[in-house]
Amino acid sequence: MVDEKQTREELILALGGTPTPAASSLVRWAKELGNALKDALKPAYESAPYKWLRSFSAVSPVPSGEDDYETWRDFTVPLVQEWECSDAEKQKRVLESLRGPAMRIVRALKDSQPAATVQGYLIALESVYGVTDSSEDLYYRFRHTYQEPHERSSDFIRRLEDLLQQVVRKEGIPTKCIDSARLDQILQGTWQDGLMLWRLQLRERAQNPTPFHKLIREIREEEE
Repeated sequence: MVDEKQTREELILALGGTPTPAASSLVRWAKELGNALKDALKPAYESAPYKWLRSFSAVSPVPSGEDDYETWRDFTVPLVQEWECSDAEKQKRVLESLRGPAMRIVRALKDSQPAATVQGYLIALESVYGVTDSSEDLYYRFRHTYQEPHERSSDFIRRLEDLLQQVVRKEGIPTKCIDSARLDQILQGTWQDGLMLWRLQLRERAQNPTPFHKLIREIREEEE
């Protein structure tokens, strides 16, 4: 700015902002500039290339090239949260992935509630195609899930994790307790490979449980 002999006001105006009184501190000026940059870059976020969502139609059996609901949701929800664009653009991208009955569910919601957000779309789809068990029922099943005879520990933990994520989606477990609940049930439900649990010192991790992606990697390495 100094080299180009530009003032703060000129820079904010160039970015599409509105002139303001002189900032009383560097922090205030930085906030103003950040807001102006955010507004200026919004069109770039909207038009930038993005990872397309997989297709979901709710047709059974699942057509080739499409996902079942559980797979589609697990792929879609994290992406929607990561996108740095307007809610209207997120709605457009979600609609691009829907087909058949699933598309009609969201279209009906949009017609009846024009102000519905992308989160409303996801909630509507979950209410129609998600599991119907209550959080209490799911949590009970999670706490009574055990390793089956001849089942590898890694397969058991994956099966347990699928159920745990259903409990989380139903708000049956606080997010901060996920790792503790997982480890506790692994220790109670593993009837095979007790020596493996001892070698990995899982009981000693009760106060600082390992996240799923690290835990499953350690167990697979130990199995190999």
